[in-house]
Amino acid sequence: MSSDVKVFKLVSGEEIVTKTSNFSEDGHITIEKPRVMMLTQVPGTTQVSVQMMPFCVGSPDGTLILEQSKIVATLKNIPAELEKAYIQNTSSIELVQ
Repeated sequence: MSSDVKVFKLVSGEEIVTKTSNFSEDGHITIEKPRVMMLTQVPGTTQVSVQMMPFCVGSPDGTLILEQSKIVATLKNIPAELEKAYIQNTSSIELVQ
């Protein structure tokens, strides 16, 4: 799929999945439609699912500037299922299985 979708682990402990469009020389990254990944337990089971919530409630589908120094890790290979879920969460596109 798209190589501009990234997963970052931030110094705050949050993990975000987002589109990236610009890595500046001054240490900033432009991110678009960032989502925080949250684990939730499926009611009545011991299974866990991943939920995506807007990273910035004031502008859930906006463009933000993130300082690279706030990133402690970047997921090298994003699972196709995660990227697909992100695309469906941030657009009206429904991808087929």
